[in-house]
Amino acid sequence: MSQRTRMRRIAVWLALALALWLPLAAAAADSGDSDDDEQADVHADKGSASKSDAKDADEEEGGEAEKSSDWTITHKGLYLIGQGSYSFMTADSDLEDKARDASELGSTNGHVEDSWGYGGRIGYRFLDWLAVEAQAKVLNSIKIKLHDQANGTDSRSKATFFTAMANAKGYLMTERFQPYVLGGAGYGYAVLDPSGEGSKDKSGGFVAQFGVGADYYVTDNLGLMTELSYVWPSGGVNDYDNVTISFGAMLRFYGEK
Repeated sequence: MSQRTRMRRIAVWLALALALWLPLAAAAADSGDSDDDEQADVHADKGSASKSDAKDADEEEGGEAEKSSDWTITHKGLYLIGQGSYSFMTADSDLEDKARDASELGSTNGHVEDSWGYGGRIGYRFLDWLAVEAQAKVLNSIKIKLHDQANGTDSRSKATFFTAMANAKGYLMTERFQPYVLGGAGYGYAVLDPSGEGSKDKSGGFVAQFGVGADYYVTDNLGLMTELSYVWPSGGVNDYDNVTISFGAMLRFYGEK
């Protein structure tokens, strides 16, 4: 593994750690603010000197309760997600070497381009804060550009990377905006189509992923999602490490409380 690849992986882990810490810190801050508000309300109630003031306070609390009741449905149930994604490879030098060997080239230097992808998920939320899901995702346009230093020619290889994983998602909040952390594991399969007369390289192996994301519910049954994840493959697909930004729409089939 090259020094550049090591540095990029370290940067990825730091970014994921920061992305995980931010929603946790925000949740802790919100909890602290709500505690302060509750204490302030208690002191205000004790300081009320007239029945009319108490009545006004009750009406105000009733209005706030009515506003908070806008989100009254349970989170438990089945959901479907259709997603797009944008990925960049973190082990690009290793993937360049694989493409060079498959293309039967000599000494080369090159570049691995970022890739768009698509996929889908089906999941079930067992608890307000916990869901499990099955996910399928395809990166169908990983382009590897190589420059043959011996004869000065350029070539281009293309790879497709498919993953099928089972994920667990832990939710940090349960209002309309719901940040979460994610962990998953499954199988990855890759096909490298080299330039020239080289034969296709097909490989598979175990894949894990870790990430953070957020759901936002536009209506009770329709939501939007975005997610940042690190895909960590091993075995025959260990050259396909990538960081993926996902975005999509969710249709859920949740019942009322």
